[in-house]
Formats: sequence, structure tokens, C-alpha cells
Amino acid sequence: MAQVMKLKGGIHEKSDSEAMGDLEAVFKSVDLDQEGRLDQAAFTTALIALKVQLPEEELEKIFEELDEKNEGFIEYEKLLSFLQMGKIPSSLLNRVKNSKVPRKSVIIGQAKHKDDASNNHKKNGKDNAPLLPPVNQKLIQMQQAQEKMDPQRVKMIQRAVIVIKKAAMKNIPRDEVVEFLMQKQMSKGDIELAYLKAQEQVMNADERVFYLQELAESRLMELTEQQKVNKYLTNELTTHTREIDILRNLLRLSTNTLLEKYAYAFNDKCPFNCMDELRLRIDAAKQNINNAQMNKDNRAIRVHQRDFETLNSLFQCIQEQKYFHGYLMFHCLDEVIREGMPQLQQFLSNYSHPKSNEQMPYD
Repeated sequence: MAQVMKLKGGIHEKSDSEAMGDLEAVFKSVDLDQEGRLDQAAFTTALIALKVQLPEEELEKIFEELDEKNEGFIEYEKLLSFLQMGKIPSSLLNRVKNSKVPRKSVIIGQAKHKDDASNNHKKNGKDNAPLLPPVNQKLIQMQQAQEKMDPQRVKMIQRAVIVIKKAAMKNIPRDEVVEFLMQKQMSKGDIELAYLKAQEQVMNADERVFYLQELAESRLMELTEQQKVNKYLTNELTTHTREIDILRNLLRLSTNTLLEKYAYAFNDKCPFNCMDELRLRIDAAKQNINNAQMNKDNRAIRVHQRDFETLNSLFQCIQEQKYFHGYLMFHCLDEVIREGMPQLQQFLSNYSHPKSNEQMPYD
């Protein structure tokens, strides 16, 4: 075999030994268990990683010829020796020789070439559709992040790509594959990355269509389930909101009754800053009512009117120094309104119980 480097059209064409080296490097990279043999999925994956664009039927035929014992595996040392002896199509080696993928290239972390896309489209002066679609932006971003991955994680993703290719060849559902990979302690993010790589790099057209159809169905089912969950949560939230409104109304009624039956006032003066907070909230409630009336939003009018009345009752309690009643009335308001009066809340918390030496009336 020739061992001399050639130039074709000004572009370096690999020698036979360089091409053989590329084959061996990539075969070893997909032989994750270092057993010295490849199954059909790993064999196909390795050649696609080298951008060997042979029809899948031809690849299957080559694999069957090499799998002399019909075990479902081939030894890549035997493959290399058969290549050297010319026992399998020379087109395989020629494809590798014309490939621009460097020897260290594997499925994970392939080197990128700016002219790959144009070379895929142009051959012998004619435009041809590429065998594989261009890598999408999401995959590029994941590959860039992958540079920081530890080798063990990279190896696990490599293994997952081959598992996915095997499953695609046998039409095994995606859910089963995902469950299997998760049992192998893979994260959902890494599984998604492996599927992106498999889809872009090792699946044939039919496998890709099947995968995308299955993915669309899976996403639709997930969306339907999420809609059911959202409906349930909405109903629960509506129920809780209604119950909270009932309790606040009961607290308001109880506080008004207590004002009549137990009108004890404290001697302390409420700080001016607390009163200012309360006045601002009352003014805001007035403005909210006006805006709701302009928009003819009856529900909003009722809500803001209720808040306005509660704030006025609270203001009256503070003026009359009935701080225990004010504390109860304060908690008739929504949390967002209470949080807008932090100083008043702090002040009223000192009066969260009635005067200890006074006896509450029960008549």
C-alpha cells in the first residue's frame, strides 16, 4: 500500500497508514469496555464519526461479512487486517482517506471544520444533500460546555450514544432507553445531550424520523399531564383562596364584635411613621378602586373596596389606641398589603394579646 502523502486539489489526502490509524483510533474510542470488538451499532457509529458516507445497507453487508461466526460482534483488529488484505470494499478506506476528521476525533468532542458543510454539499462540481444535517446551535453550546467535563462523564455519554444507536436500530421506545440510562446513574441533562449527538451524528434518516415522531408524541403526553396537574393546582388554589377569604371575614366580624364588647385602649402613642405607612396604603386603595371603576372590573372593585374598608377600620383602631383590636384588624388584610407596612406591623405585634389584668367579657 502506498505510504506517500498526496495532494488533491491543494488539499492533503491521507495516506493508507493515516487512514488506518484513524480507523483504529475511532474504533477503540467506541469500544468503551476495551474488549477489542464492536457490535453493529458501535461499528456504524464509528464509521459515521469518521464521516464515512456509505449507504447503511452497504455498512450492514460489510458487518455481516466480517462477523463470520454470526455472533453479532466483529474484532476491529480483524477489520484492519482485512482492509490491508483488500478483503472488503476499498471504498471504505478511500472514504476515510478523504475524510477531514483528525485521528483523535471521536463522537464526543469532534473537531470542527468550517468547510465541512460546503464539502458535504459539493462533490465533483455538483450539489448533493449531506448525509447528516448540520449540528444545531444547542448541540454546539453543549459541546463547548463539554470541554470542561471530566473524562468519566464523557465516556458515559459516549456509551449512551451507542446504546441509543442500538435502540434505534431495534425500534426500542425512547422511554425505555431513558429509563435504562437513568438506572446507569446518568442525569437527564446528559441523556438529552447523548440523544442530540445520536440524532445529529449516528442515526440514519429513518431512525431520525422515528425518533422525532416518538419525541413529539412524548412531549404531547407530557404537556397533557402537565395541563392536568395545572388544572388540579388551580382548583386547589381557588379552594384555599376561598377558605382564606372566609376566615378573614370571620376575623373581621369577630374584631368588630370585640370592639363593642371589649373597648380597652392602651396609653401608648402610635409613632408617626406607622401612621404615615397606613395613610399611604389607604390612598393606594382609593386609587385602586378608581382604576377598577374606570376599567369596569367589578371583581377588582369589590376586592379593593373591602381592603379600603378594612384599612379605615384599622386607622380608627389606631387613632383610638385600641392596638389589640388593630392587631386583629391588621391580619384581615392580604399579606402583600401587610408587607407594605412593616413598621406598623412591628408596632402592633407588641399588642398581640389583650391587657393581661383585664378580663375578657363573655356576655
